[in-house]
Amino acid sequence: HMEPPVDVDVGGVRYKCRPATLLKSPRCRRELTPTVESPVFLDRDGEPFRRILSFLRTDEVDVPSSRGDCERLLREARYFELEAMVAVLEAHLAPRPPTPWWHRAWAFARDHYLKALGAVVAKFLFNQVKKTLTPSSSTTKRRGSSSSSSS
Repeated sequence: HMEPPVDVDVGGVRYKCRPATLLKSPRCRRELTPTVESPVFLDRDGEPFRRILSFLRTDEVDVPSSRGDCERLLREARYFELEAMVAVLEAHLAPRPPTPWWHRAWAFARDHYLKALGAVVAKFLFNQVKKTLTPSSSTTKRRGSSSSSSS
């Protein structure tokens, strides 16, 4: 049978979830009684707890877009001892090595080469279209010469 949901107040922000969901956190398992009853108050930051609760429900980390929000969520994930979430957030926040100069040089050369190649191809295609749309000079001369010979 499904347990009735409990009201959870986290730093003044209210949530509702099943006790089993809360007890997935090692910290909550230690600090809450096995029969979790409403209301539960957690003296933590209420806004990032939405992502903590989502992780407890789905095992998927919803990584915030801003670095500051990501750091706040990491703090809360550490508090609730959610090691998988901590690992994902730490990897996301880890400094990335700078792009080697040769990658940047290659990208620069590649982009300029493609731009030049595109210009050449565009000019070639333009000339091909122009040839098909304008009458050739040999056709014009024949017409002109036949009209002058008949006079």
